[in-house]
Amino acid sequence: MTKKQFYVYAIYVDGVARYIGKGSNGRMNFHVIEARRINSRRTRGANTDRTATKFYRKLAEAMRNGATITEEIMLNGLTNEGAYRIEKQKIEELHKQQRGQLWNTIDERLIGVTWEEFKRKQAEESFQRRRDYRAVGAPAGSQAARFGRSLVRAARAERRLRKA
Repeated sequence: MTKKQFYVYAIYVDGVARYIGKGSNGRMNFHVIEARRINSRRTRGANTDRTATKFYRKLAEAMRNGATITEEIMLNGLTNEGAYRIEKQKIEELHKQQRGQLWNTIDERLIGVTWEEFKRKQAEESFQRRRDYRAVGAPAGSQAARFGRSLVRAARAERRLRKA
């Protein structure tokens, strides 16, 4: 896939923007397909409420109620990073204007955070999870021991980066 094959899209339910996403190829169309699958499983008696996300539950419900669902590419020809930035900006704008309008899962910690801050936070959270992992009683040559050594190397590399 070339670098500029990403897009930012919106899904409207009865003319109201309910989801903002980024994708490539047919990602935008996947949501309606998945909502149809959920409704199909539901008609066969499956309890889909525990397996589907809030967005898919609401989209499937809207479809059952006869809502008009439209998908629209807002901007295309983007890099992955560019699409992420615009998606995030659009979500933040709509979230601030009309809280609850979007059915996206919104991580409040990331509202107003730049791409660089987001990536840094992701790396810190990942490092913290790895650092907090403690394999008790594992033999020295085990996978857990190798993992521990890789954490030590990662911590050293992080300290070197902070000094630079």
